[in-house]
Amino acid sequence: MRRSIVALIFLYLVLQAFESVVRWVLDMAHAGVLIYARDAGLLIAIALSVCVLLHERRNVSRAFWLVWFVSIGSLIALSSGLRVEQVLFGIKIWLPFMAGFLLVESEEVARLNRPRFWAIVWCLLCFGIFVNYFYRYPWTGLSYRVGNVDVIANREWTAGSIPRLSGFSRSSFDAAASILILFVYLVSTFKNRLARLLLVILSGVAIALTTTKGIMAVFIGTLLFLPLQSGVGANIVRFKRIASGTICLVAAIGLIFPIVSLRIAFPQFRKGSIEDWLFGSLLDRAWTTWPDAFGWLSDWQLVIGRGIGGIGVPQYLFESPLSANPADNMFVYLYVTAGLMGASFYVFSSWAGTYLSYENKSERLVFLLQFCLFGYGITANVIEESMLAMVYGGVFSFIFMRFGARFFRVAAPVVGSPAPTEF
Repeated sequence: MRRSIVALIFLYLVLQAFESVVRWVLDMAHAGVLIYARDAGLLIAIALSVCVLLHERRNVSRAFWLVWFVSIGSLIALSSGLRVEQVLFGIKIWLPFMAGFLLVESEEVARLNRPRFWAIVWCLLCFGIFVNYFYRYPWTGLSYRVGNVDVIANREWTAGSIPRLSGFSRSSFDAAASILILFVYLVSTFKNRLARLLLVILSGVAIALTTTKGIMAVFIGTLLFLPLQSGVGANIVRFKRIASGTICLVAAIGLIFPIVSLRIAFPQFRKGSIEDWLFGSLLDRAWTTWPDAFGWLSDWQLVIGRGIGGIGVPQYLFESPLSANPADNMFVYLYVTAGLMGASFYVFSSWAGTYLSYENKSERLVFLLQFCLFGYGITANVIEESMLAMVYGGVFSFIFMRFGARFFRVAAPVVGSPAPTEF
């Protein structure tokens, strides 16, 4: 059972990383709908993880909160008038988060610790971006129909006149997010200085070619913490203060900016200027995306939200493609989805990280992953990026576990199983 869980997660992540290639092959075979078999596999992995928790009589109180969140979010969505199909698609989007959460709860996450395998995936993703700079792949811009829905198999677009390269992934930001997460994992695992230097250089160039500025900013931020990661030792207290303060600050920015955008008119830069290229997309969100996202909420929904599937891709597929809102911010996505409950979820998942001790590699890795999630979450909803959502679920479970053990001042086995030594 445990091997099946890990195998299904491996398969899902690999298919996600090389999604454009897979969709192109399936489309040539006139079997494009088979891509959704990976979601069925993920659902099976989730079910098997629950069976492991029950069979081994583990504490399931944390998993209960996850079930409660999804159930309440679904009921809110139906009460908001969303169609059943839209709610089900919204739950599908949350599956990677649930899988990541249960991977940590069932202690299966350590089995994903395969540096050589993930190094090969990282190499292929970077190689795909580099080749894409010189060569236009046959799947670039591919779209096809599944039932009555037009599905984009590969997103072809530009930033100004600069192509946003996606390589083997479905979009440029998918490729950048995958490379970033794999970079953080590998640079935290490898000790050889030359290997680390190659990771930094090649990852930086590949992310830059995707022109995903939010990911690039977060990538640069992770580099500033690498020296601290290597020399914690006796400076563990100082590192803890810096790490906890950084996460809380970044999360606060992601929360405050969208709210402030409702009241303050941010400046607009001249089109074509360097300032516009650097910050134009952020200001577009402040002027349009974030206020429009809040505008989907009626008076009573300001408290409970629109429910699961009430924003993002489900809107595009089942409501109005022209007025659908991507949220483009993790706090906004969670708030529009679940109101004050979603906002509390966002705040807790950042604040509970202050209960990490950072005394081992796993906790320091979790810090870097948190930084990536909340940093990129300023300009992206994160939940609809499958790999990021799975990482978020795992990180949330990890810090939830550590938070309970320290906050309630009881032994970890009483609150739940101890956190794994390898994350």
